[in-house]
Amino acid sequence: MRGRRILYVDTGRSFGGAERITLLLASAFAAQGAEVLCFASEEAESFREELHRAGVEAIPFAETYRIARVLPFMRAAEEIRPDIVHVHRTWPLGDRFASVAAKRAGVRRVVATEHVRWESCGLRDRSTKQIIARFDDRIVAVSEAVRESLVRYWKIDPGRVTIIRNGLPIAEREGEKGGEDPFPPWARVRIGAIGRLETQKGFDILLDAFARIRKERPDAALLLVGEGSVRGELEEAARRLALGDAVRFAGAVPDAGPFLRRFDLFVLPSRWEGFPLTILEAMAAGVPIVATAVDGSVEAIRHGTDGLLVPPENAEALAEAVREALSNPAASRERAEAARKRAETEFSFERMVEGYRRVYEA
Repeated sequence: MRGRRILYVDTGRSFGGAERITLLLASAFAAQGAEVLCFASEEAESFREELHRAGVEAIPFAETYRIARVLPFMRAAEEIRPDIVHVHRTWPLGDRFASVAAKRAGVRRVVATEHVRWESCGLRDRSTKQIIARFDDRIVAVSEAVRESLVRYWKIDPGRVTIIRNGLPIAEREGEKGGEDPFPPWARVRIGAIGRLETQKGFDILLDAFARIRKERPDAALLLVGEGSVRGELEEAARRLALGDAVRFAGAVPDAGPFLRRFDLFVLPSRWEGFPLTILEAMAAGVPIVATAVDGSVEAIRHGTDGLLVPPENAEALAEAVREALSNPAASRERAEAARKRAETEFSFERMVEGYRRVYEA
């Protein structure tokens, strides 16, 4: 990729999984000699800071979901003159006009990565999606579930969609426990969850399940790592369930690895996912996993082999799976080791980067 100029567009307002992938790809191709820039939201300060730390120029830019944003994007793209524009979408019409604007600005190669499936939009949105997708030279789905959604629901030509699952570099998988222990000193069972504190992640269901577990395991504590718009609601739910010091909120952290390595069990109770990066982190760290059987999670975890899967929105089923994982630690460790090996072989960072290189150069 030496000599190529790549403009990433990721104007999500948080620093979630999609932004992590953008950061990893931008860093990787910059290391290969490409000149890399990124349009990032003015509100995503931590994301922009991480881009700068990686040597990637982060340009504050508003999400291009309104037609009025096409002209500013075109002017910026004409000034930058990228060879490739890569748009990351975390919902089907996020940055909807970025590809249109890029093509109008004369960009040769426009790539869009779809990070989530979305089946609940109306006819108008579906029609818009089909139109704007024509301006994408290639569409990348992060999972088979997302690809199926694009093809079956959004009516995108399957020949234009490539599946590239997320991956993590080895350096992000290694390390020791560091810093102050975030769990209460009395905790003998340490359960953790990592993710944006948003409705999608199902942490309200996890709190309900944890309240049931606490009746049998008063030595258990739960740590929620992340930040988001429903934090206040979750804190209120924890108070209503009388969980006290057994639930702690760590807030947003630049590196969840040191927290993850303190977990006896990682839980991902999502209502939906594209291909969750946190589940890869838990797999690579060798932490036992309980997750909901949604979208990309079922492509990462084989039930009973790499972890335990339960239906979403079911607090009792989630509690039962956690009980099973805690009551048979030998079986949990065996599944965790299988998951670690699977992360190394099937979800490598090198595979992900090579997949995108091929898409860029096609």
